[in-house]
Amino acid sequence: MKFIHTGLAASSEEKADRFFLDILGLEKSAPTILDKKLTQAIFGINDDFLVIHYRGGTVHYEILVYREYKARSRIISC
Repeated sequence: MKFIHTGLAASSEEKADRFFLDILGLEKSAPTILDKKLTQAIFGINDDFLVIHYRGGTVHYEILVYREYKARSRIISC
């Protein structure tokens, strides 16, 4: 069995649920908190992160919810 784990960011739990539950149909674990001390050490950000795991089949997405996260602009250049 091949197991794939990917860590991603989202700006809210609601947006993450909309994509991973409603669109992809994955299962959600109970959210946990990654405290400021660890987020500072790992990411250099002094804030708590909500961590949610979504799983299905052979995929496992670990979503870090950071309210100040902003996705990069989608730019297509030729």
